[in-house]
Amino acid sequence: MLWSSCSVSFTGLTRINFQPYTYQQLVKIVESRLEGIKTFKKEAIEFAARKVGAVSGDARRALDICRYITYHIERTHFIFQLLTIGKVTSNTESS
Repeated sequence: MLWSSCSVSFTGLTRINFQPYTYQQLVKIVESRLEGIKTFKKEAIEFAARKVGAVSGDARRALDICRYITYHIERTHFIFQLLTIGKVTSNTESS
């Protein structure tokens, strides 16, 4: 018997294929997950949603992009703080 790769997974269960999310749906999903976090402007969320919506419509990908951006913003801010502390320390030592 031949099995269709679209209808049966490797575990023998029937696969369910979901339709990709639209840009508007992705915006709502990301905004609901970022509720209370003021890191992103609405335009940035819309940009990420448009890009993901045009390629795959996968909400996980849109959220991953926001997570990636947040990580790098926090990392850059931390490095900036370390550099600032280093400058203040070196200025006080030379005084």
